[in-house]
Amino acid sequence: MARRPDEYFVEGRDDAGGTGTVVVRVIFNLLDSRFGPTQFGSKQPLTNGLKVEHRDADGNVLVDFLDGLPIKQGADFCRLAGTDVDFSEKRHMPVRWTIGKTNHELVLQEGEKLVIAVRDDLRYLASFQAVAQGYWG
Repeated sequence: MARRPDEYFVEGRDDAGGTGTVVVRVIFNLLDSRFGPTQFGSKQPLTNGLKVEHRDADGNVLVDFLDGLPIKQGADFCRLAGTDVDFSEKRHMPVRWTIGKTNHELVLQEGEKLVIAVRDDLRYLASFQAVAQGYWG
């Protein structure tokens, strides 16, 4: 996924008359001194949280994958992933979000984006990564 100071995103493109960019899943990897369901890394819940959206080429939201409820603490990843998140690994929190579990197929047309908007300062985390997996249709 590409990165801006406040966003991670993958942008759709059409190759050789294909059907666009198909995003199958997103893998989040967070690393800090500890994690738990009621905190975000070693801190209290985030103030503004993370948003996960499908946007058109003009930046308009086509799908809000969190239905207006941003990710502010570890347990909120369970809502996005559609499953429990393992907090037993105290320093590392991996989350696998398979988009098909949300009853959406995400096909990004030219200029459209899957955006993970980071609306808080996460520099205290040792690492925050989001990796999109998919293919060109």
